[in-house]
Amino acid sequence: MGKITNKEEDKMTKQEALKIIVLIESVYKGFRTKNETITFWFNYCPELNFTMVMTKLKRHIRTNPYPPTISDLTEETENKPFQWLHEYKTI
Repeated sequence: MGKITNKEEDKMTKQEALKIIVLIESVYKGFRTKNETITFWFNYCPELNFTMVMTKLKRHIRTNPYPPTISDLTEETENKPFQWLHEYKTI
């Protein structure tokens, strides 16, 4: 799902996860994060890279009128521009 990280300095903190949630709520008026979603972010954040997630969030904000899903921000898609071509050739 997300970019798994081993280095301690790359791990997202709960404070950084909260920054992401607050930014989503401030940009998408009327959107409120459920407690279950916050708990998920807090449990999952050590496996994520804050910089990568924030970059994806900023891109999402510029291009989408709707709030992102967790997978929109955590799915690892970068560095795989021709993954579809490889998968196509294996068919």
